[in-house]
Amino acid sequence: MTSITLSTKIQRSVEPVIKKVITPGNFGVLSRVIPIKVSQLIVEKMANLMFKEQVNEGEFGFLQQRLAQIVLIDASIFIGLSFSGGKITCDRFRSETFESDVTLSINTVDAISLLQQEVDPDTLFFQRKLKISGDTELGHHIKNTVDTINLSIIPGFVVKALTEYKRIIQ
Repeated sequence: MTSITLSTKIQRSVEPVIKKVITPGNFGVLSRVIPIKVSQLIVEKMANLMFKEQVNEGEFGFLQQRLAQIVLIDASIFIGLSFSGGKITCDRFRSETFESDVTLSINTVDAISLLQQEVDPDTLFFQRKLKISGDTELGHHIKNTVDTINLSIIPGFVVKALTEYKRIIQ
């Protein structure tokens, strides 16, 4: 038996177990074990990295003194984003909803597809896979800004990790 065949057999036998363990719901539970400040810092770093060009061009002024809630529905993760001091800030990271100016709700797989620009945000919105409540004008501004991410800025290991995670949980 070749090592490729053995490797494939091991992957096929282990993958169903991994798929059960790393579900978005379990990811949400795991995220609650990590200290909130650490989670907020990770979200801030990733958001400012992914939207570096837009932040540098001043395109996030619309979020100044506003709070946008991003909900990963299947993971029960509620993230509060704002813009202050020339950067995107993560003001909240919770396992329950909170008061915000706008709420954008999406499942994990669709969020990854959106960030990787495999699907247009308008398509998700019209398919009701991306829901916007509250200040819809602000929500649509955020939705349209997400569509301007320059994928080359995102580190390759992050793209690869997101791609693999999505493949496993689908």
